[in-house]
This record gives sequence, C-alpha cells and structure tokens, in this order.
Amino acid sequence: MKYIAGIDLGQSSVKPTTGICIMDMDKNVLYTSTTNSLNEIIKIIKEFECASAYIDAPLKLQFDNVEGVYLNRKAESLLIKRKNKFSINKRFSPMPVNMLSTLGQRAITLKNRLVNETPVKRVYEVHPRTTSEYLGIEHHKNDFKKFAYKLNSVSGIDIRDNSCEHVVDAVICAFTGYLREAGKCIFVGDEEEGMIIVPAPSDIKCVFFDMDGTLTEVKSPWQKVFEDFGLWKDKGEIFLQDFLDNKFGYEEFCVRDIKCWMDAGLTKQKIENSLNEIGINELAVQVIKELAGSGVKCIIISTGFYSTAERISGLCGLKFEKGLADLSANTLSVFANEIVEKNNLLKPVLDVYSETGHKKSKGAIVKKCLAKLKTGPIRSLSIGDSLSSDLELFEITGDFVYVNHARDILKLLEKININYD
Repeated sequence: MKYIAGIDLGQSSVKPTTGICIMDMDKNVLYTSTTNSLNEIIKIIKEFECASAYIDAPLKLQFDNVEGVYLNRKAESLLIKRKNKFSINKRFSPMPVNMLSTLGQRAITLKNRLVNETPVKRVYEVHPRTTSEYLGIEHHKNDFKKFAYKLNSVSGIDIRDNSCEHVVDAVICAFTGYLREAGKCIFVGDEEEGMIIVPAPSDIKCVFFDMDGTLTEVKSPWQKVFEDFGLWKDKGEIFLQDFLDNKFGYEEFCVRDIKCWMDAGLTKQKIENSLNEIGINELAVQVIKELAGSGVKCIIISTGFYSTAERISGLCGLKFEKGLADLSANTLSVFANEIVEKNNLLKPVLDVYSETGHKKSKGAIVKKCLAKLKTGPIRSLSIGDSLSSDLELFEITGDFVYVNHARDILKLLEKININYD
C-alpha cells in the first residue's frame, strides 16, 4: 500500500504548529499529530515508509541580490487573478513569498531531508485554502462543522473529531496528494519559480471558448480573406508584422486590413462568402452540445467574426446572442467582431481587442461575464489554440485546455466530469 504524507509546516521550532497526516490510497487517515520538530516529521515518515510528501509552504525561493528581497512567484499572482467577490473563499491565495521566506527556508530544509533520509521520492507544494476553493468548499477556519460535512461529502474523509487547525490543514494536504496520485490535480505557476498543486476544479458553471483554430479549421479568418484574394504576401503579412512590432494598435490594424480589401474591390458579400467557407470542427459542435445539455454556460470570445459564431450556434442547436444577456445554457453568448457597410464603405465594429489590458480584451470580458454570472473564476474553464492571444483566458479561469489538434477539445468533457472518488 502506498502512503502519503501531508504536512502543514509551521514556522516555529518551539511551539507545535506543524500538523502531520498520513493517508493511504483508500483515503484512510492512518495517523495525525502536531509537532515543532523536523526530526519528528522525519521519524514518522520513516515509520510509514511514505513515498511522497505534500507540504503547505514554499519549496522554492528566488532571491534578488540587487534589491535584497525574495521575488514573488507566478503561482501566487495567478491565484490572485482567479478570485473575485463570488469566490467561495474570499481570501484563498497564498501570501506573497517575500513574506514567507523564513518558512520557505525551513520547508526547503525539510524537503532535502525527506529526500535524503526517508523513502520519500517526491515532494510537492500545496496550499490548503486554495485546495478548499478548488474543491468548492469554504475553508474550515470560517465554519469547521460546515467544512467537515462538505469535505466528507466530496472525499469520504471524516474529520469531525479532530478540529485542530494544523491537523485539519495537514489532512487537506494529504488529500491533495491523494488526488495528484489519482491524476486529478493540476499545477499552477512556473516550474523554475515553484508550482503549487491544486485539485482539478469541480462544479464548473461556464466555459470560455476562443473560436478561430479552436472551434474552426482556420486559425485566422482575417488572413484567410487576404489569401483568398491574393493579398496576403504583399499586404496582409506586412500589416501583421507592423502590428506585432507595435507600429500601431489593434484598431488601426483592423482599419488598414479593411481599407486594403476595399481598395482591392472587395465587398462585404465577397468577404462573407470567404468566411462562410471556414470549416467548423465537428467535435467542437459535439462538445458544446453536451456542455449546454449539462447546464454549462458556453461563451465565445474571439477577434474573429460574429457570422462564424452564428453558424456554430446553429449547428449546436443553440440560440445566438451578441454579448451576454441570456444567462441560460440554451444560448451561445458571443463576443466577437464584424464588418458593417454604409454608403459603399466598409468599417470594423470591434467588440474584442487582441491587446492585453484593453477594456475589451479577452481577460476584461471574462471578468465581466463572471461577475454577471455571479461565478468565481475557479468555477470556469477556458479553451484556446494560442499561448499568447488566449493567455488571459488561461490565466483567469480555474483550468484550461490548450488546443494543438482538433481532438484536444474533447479534453473539456474530462475536465467537466471530474469527481474526487
């Protein structure tokens, strides 16, 4: 039998503020205690021959020799982005590492001793409050009885007879370890800086979709129009490079594209004919149908065109709307762009900008949608095909799927149907 150690590491070597829990892969809590001694931790883990340990403390520290401070990490900054006023726990992200440097040094010492002096081969960083948020449970310091009931309902673990906060946090650490061993955890942060393991999020309320290259077979509808009319190499590609070189902003980028099309004699109808040739990923239609049928709200956020999204909604058998007014799963809500024609002139109407930080960026739209849905970010997922243009989606939602192949969209269904048994 494989044994897991959960350790709520305390900073004190005088007071017994470190909690220890030993759990097996049947989720049986075999041992709990508190201590102030690293030697005691080593002794207990040797006795149970634990193969892995999950510690509530920073396991990596980076020091800035110029400024004389410990650098904060991406893990903490991401978790801060993943909370709003509708989160289950109002404060669940870890404290900045520069405030925990002493604890971190002790944790690194313990990690090294575990690997060198015990059967432990793998040591991971966890955070009980964050685990609670991902499990969909209010942390025990707010209401222990409620926490104990909810933890038992999602895990089968009964801690009603042990209300010591350090032991309870150690149990949460061990349960997070159980979930990692069972393949039901995700990593948050950067590998070099240090990553925090959290449970895969449950009770998903909504999914945010990139469209082009994710739900469709074309990564850029703008580029497709240029290519269809022989304008890409001489015009479109140059405009794109100038935009990437920050010679002008996104709105000017779109205006230049459309002016080029008009100069080449393209009408709105010709452009729409080109866009209507874009193939839709059949698996994407299947996934959206299944999500909507399960009551999950689906929202598209794309710098592509509304007309493509409207085709997708029709294939999925869902109502189509621009923006988010209908909160039901029966409507596909879409934020995208379009081209309007007036007096024989074409101009863009932009509801989504590719520029990070813009009030109409993907990240800003996600935050507004979550607020309107009264949902915490952890209760949402996102999916996209770009680690740059979809990065804001990935950073805010509880988890995400990166699409490299058309079949990758099926991974969404696995993430929606997560359970902790």
